[in-house]
Amino acid sequence: MGNNLTTSGLLRINRGRIVFFERPAECQENKAEPDMESAAGTSSSVTFEDGRRRPLHIEQLPNDMWIEIMAYLSYKDLQQLRLVSWRCRELVNRRYFASKGRVIVTKENLNAMKAHVERGVSYLSFEDVELRNLTQSTELSQFLKMVGPEVKQMQVRHAPVFRNMDGKLPNLKMLKIVTTSFLDDVNMTVDGINMKQFMHLTGFECDGVSLDSSLKLLMLLQLRRVENKVQLRHLQFEYRRNNETALLQVLYDHAPTLECVDIFFSCSPGIETLRWCVAFERMKNLRTLKLSGNCHLVLLDDILDSVPESSRLQQLDLTGMLSLTNEMLICIAEKWHKTLRSLDLMFCVQLDVRCVAALRKMNGCLESLTMAYCRALTGRGLVEGLTSQINYTLQELFLEDVCFIDEASMCIMMERLPNLRKLSLDNCRQATTDRTLSTIFRHQTLLRLLRIDYCIKH
Repeated sequence: MGNNLTTSGLLRINRGRIVFFERPAECQENKAEPDMESAAGTSSSVTFEDGRRRPLHIEQLPNDMWIEIMAYLSYKDLQQLRLVSWRCRELVNRRYFASKGRVIVTKENLNAMKAHVERGVSYLSFEDVELRNLTQSTELSQFLKMVGPEVKQMQVRHAPVFRNMDGKLPNLKMLKIVTTSFLDDVNMTVDGINMKQFMHLTGFECDGVSLDSSLKLLMLLQLRRVENKVQLRHLQFEYRRNNETALLQVLYDHAPTLECVDIFFSCSPGIETLRWCVAFERMKNLRTLKLSGNCHLVLLDDILDSVPESSRLQQLDLTGMLSLTNEMLICIAEKWHKTLRSLDLMFCVQLDVRCVAALRKMNGCLESLTMAYCRALTGRGLVEGLTSQINYTLQELFLEDVCFIDEASMCIMMERLPNLRKLSLDNCRQATTDRTLSTIFRHQTLLRLLRIDYCIKH
């Protein structure tokens, strides 16, 4: 890895410090005077109230502008940039750039990847690895043996290769199982996955829809505190009646450290909710909660009531919670209106204009709101709930298939939401007109994503 980096003729970076913006040569040739600011190690200048122009150093740029510039960098460039300063390291480590650092191993590139590592000169980082569409093989086992100690996050997608992984990932922190079956792995159908080998595990996601329920149960049983001393911070799992006892035990055991809980209810639980309440009452560090699927009204209400207000919940996803009522949403707003940043209420069809009070309560903190398919909402209700005055906080708004938003209400919202980055109005036919689009283009200067599919007004 070299000490210097020049990217796109714009930014020069030395290890330990940032030097300046460098204009392309053709631009410099056209200048009548030399660029004294660049020579001084600055990128631009700003005029202050006293009329004097002072240089503006690149490190004074806001994070949003940094991220915009960094989006053009390759993975190798990002790894060099993170060595410059603590601020650069923090920016590179953001989830926005995580996909650039993931190594995806497939049948097509496995041998080439193995040969690349064997040569001993690799600029790749194997902290985040995805095994995709693979079967068990000697080559995969040898590859994982070489890079395994470096792997911190492993995602397994359509790859029943856990025998190849066994004993080779001593430092694994996050394991994600996505749409994977074990049909090719005869031994796994008997023994399941040895979760006890992952001594540093902090996160486990199991979205393997084709996995046998007994195998899922075996994995869950090994995460109980009596079997495993790891401290989970992230858990995603599917609720089934055969794993309720084990799932509740894992939630209870790891409640003090859990920061993210994602449960999909593939079937409706029983009416007894006491053990659920006891587990969620202990989650004082919970930051993200996602409950989806077939969860009945009583359990949903008890879980939301049990999570302590001191948890400072930041993200709540209740996608598909048909049982969510206006009264429950108002209680949520009362409880976390100072901390909640993201709220997903897709398919919460019982919500109507009576939830306006909850939306108004969360103004000033909520940055992302999804109310797609909440078809009982009206444009006037959204105006009163989100934009009774100018709302500078909301950045993402998803209103797909909300049919009763009128043109006038949508125009008011577009004028009073100046910082929107993402807006989805798919199938909002009455709301998406020439006047609406004109208002969007005039006022939404920061908008990066606009969806208006199926908005032909009949």
